[in-house]
Amino acid sequence: MEIKLLETEVEDYIFDEQLLEEYDIKCVKRQVKLGGAGIVDILGWDRSRKCWVIVELKRDTVCTKAYAQGMRYRNWLDEMMDERSCGRQRPYNKPYVLLIGQHLADELNFLPSIWRDEVEYGGCAYDLFKVKPVLDMGWHSVAQREYNETK
Repeated sequence: MEIKLLETEVEDYIFDEQLLEEYDIKCVKRQVKLGGAGIVDILGWDRSRKCWVIVELKRDTVCTKAYAQGMRYRNWLDEMMDERSCGRQRPYNKPYVLLIGQHLADELNFLPSIWRDEVEYGGCAYDLFKVKPVLDMGWHSVAQREYNETK
């Protein structure tokens, strides 16, 4: 028997373990509501680029819908930051989107990889996680063995 993990469980793991630290990104908050634009999975802060990172997570394939969703969030956040600067010279770097999933749809192969390429301010990048979001509950698992030994 196998149990597929929910997207929120993968999100919890990335956030709780601060897995984006290797890219110098601090996971700041989960499930952030950006007005009418929607809810961001994880909002991060890129310490080296000094800008916000909108992290959109997909358990399986990152598709064009996820890309559009992330860019909508990024545009909303950028406009809100512009309004707060009240016409002064931009005192901040544009946020960018980081799409995370197991696979990248062919239509998005133009995106730079967060670990291989330089990400432009206000742009979008991707990362593929290698964690298989499946929990194998066979005889090999410790919990199953302990359960069987108590019977």
